[in-house]
Amino acid sequence: MMSNIHPQKYHITLSSFKSLTYQFHVIANDVTVELCQKYYSNEKLRVLLNDDDIKLLWKTRILFDESKEDFIEKARLKSLNMNLLFDTNTTPKYHKNSDCESLKNNYINFEIPPEIKFRGDGEILRLKKFANEHKELLREDESKFIDKLTAQFFLANPPRKLEYVNSGRYEFSELSVEEVYAKSIELTKKAVDLMNNNRDVYNKRYKPARLLKNDSEELTYWLKNLKPKLMEALYQYGIKKFGPSDFSFEKSFLEKFCFEPCRLCLKEKIIEKKDKVD
Repeated sequence: MMSNIHPQKYHITLSSFKSLTYQFHVIANDVTVELCQKYYSNEKLRVLLNDDDIKLLWKTRILFDESKEDFIEKARLKSLNMNLLFDTNTTPKYHKNSDCESLKNNYINFEIPPEIKFRGDGEILRLKKFANEHKELLREDESKFIDKLTAQFFLANPPRKLEYVNSGRYEFSELSVEEVYAKSIELTKKAVDLMNNNRDVYNKRYKPARLLKNDSEELTYWLKNLKPKLMEALYQYGIKKFGPSDFSFEKSFLEKFCFEPCRLCLKEKIIEKKDKVD
């Protein structure tokens, strides 16, 4: 008789999920924009989004593509993250309870600046070493840390800050995949209309939002309001289409990426397992 018991699902934070994609070293030339537009059923992605945005969408699909098993295994062999300033020293956790206190931990990091990547791996390692040696300064005064880092490596632009303030597990949209897709198309049309009616927005559409200064209200609206909403809609559509709709995962999937059970909400199970071994 076939069992009707479904595998236990576990929860992870949004930052943990997004950090999975940083395990993949994806070069822009490896990303087929046309295929990405096909996967997300949106032919306007190339016009509206920059290379980093396209790569994020591409990697989100790769994560759930079983044909990429060998790619995932190769990614796990990397001991250093050459895309982020600080390596994640703590092993990511999965949680039994969606309201577990450990799901509320904050995460902060910085992207390696493109100009440092252009100088090569040696310079990336020097930057990471310098940053780790000045972690205490970062804790005391973030702006001084950034200024010191920028001056030391003659950066034209400071590293982009990544910060996720968690309020529990990621709340995925309750909309159906069709409704989420419709939302992404609605936002796409708004973006296209905005750029058709404002040449300045079109010309500066790839500008990092952190560099906004004395720019038009329309450009500020695109970079700080409309574009983030569009990316969120595409991101949720990608997870809904390619991955688990409720943002909970089977243990086998998470352990493939070296996740460990939470020592708070799964503490009893850990102790029980240890007792059985003893």
